[in-house]
Amino acid sequence: MALKHAQRRDLVARNAAELSEMPAGARAPEEGRSLTVEQAARLLAVAEDDPLGPLVVTGLMLGLRPGELCGLRWCDVDLDARAVHVRQSRTRERGADGREVLRFGPPKTAKSRRSLSMPAPVVAALQCQRALQARERLVAGTAWQDNDLVFANGIGDPFDPSNLRRMFARLTERAGLGPWHPNELRHSACSLLSAAGVALQHVADVLGHDGTRMAARFYRHAVAPAVGAAVAPMEAMFGKG
Repeated sequence: MALKHAQRRDLVARNAAELSEMPAGARAPEEGRSLTVEQAARLLAVAEDDPLGPLVVTGLMLGLRPGELCGLRWCDVDLDARAVHVRQSRTRERGADGREVLRFGPPKTAKSRRSLSMPAPVVAALQCQRALQARERLVAGTAWQDNDLVFANGIGDPFDPSNLRRMFARLTERAGLGPWHPNELRHSACSLLSAAGVALQHVADVLGHDGTRMAARFYRHAVAPAVGAAVAPMEAMFGKG
């Protein structure tokens, strides 16, 4: 009985320490799933001919939150230097009338403001995205909304979260994986990097966490100016674009 009590006390202490890393008012992330290397490769193969493909590649290989992906701007991307600067995120807030509204603001925490080196497949994906968006802009004409967003709908407006979830679930279904959630790309990035031998502290830096506890408990599953920890392992697993 004394042993069980001690175990329970230690568990409570660990939970408190982990949750203390989260910003005030934030909810603990739900425990998601992680793609295996084989599943991820299958998804990337199917995503090659899908408009959502560049977002999938970027989310999987850099571990960005869905809000960070949807808030990413071209001014935050340096293709020549192969760097992505996470400076903006799309958040869902409740307005004065009680309705939920989508806003752009700074990333979730100070640590979430980070610069990441891009693996070659991400560079190639973003080059394709820029070309695709140029074509969409021509088709949209005067209806195009110039928000400088890397990932947007057909007229340049931010993705609706529900639509993004549906689009991503359809893509994972096409890959024979069943329905998955966009945030599970982030879980997968953590697990794949950890399984490839990347130190958890470096994984936490890629994810934008203040420490390793969140990555260890919620994001890792069984499977400098710029954080480059993702580059070599992702290129080794999925090629160089």
